[in-house]
Amino acid sequence: SNIQGKFIAGSRDSESQKALSNLNDLAQKAGMTTDYGTVSGGHDFGTWRNALDETFDWAAFRGGLG
Repeated sequence: SNIQGKFIAGSRDSESQKALSNLNDLAQKAGMTTDYGTVSGGHDFGTWRNALDETFDWAAFRGGLG
């Protein structure tokens, strides 16, 4: 599959870690190329910003911007 993705949860957000890890596993079983990881934070905008900071170059490249 040409579908790629990243699932990232906050290191202090166990509920999202469990859910996103499961989604990552399901996506891979469906043939997608995905990764799961954590960044510092909980379940808030700051955590989303950390995740975007870590993955922006990857997303820009995948979107044809790099």
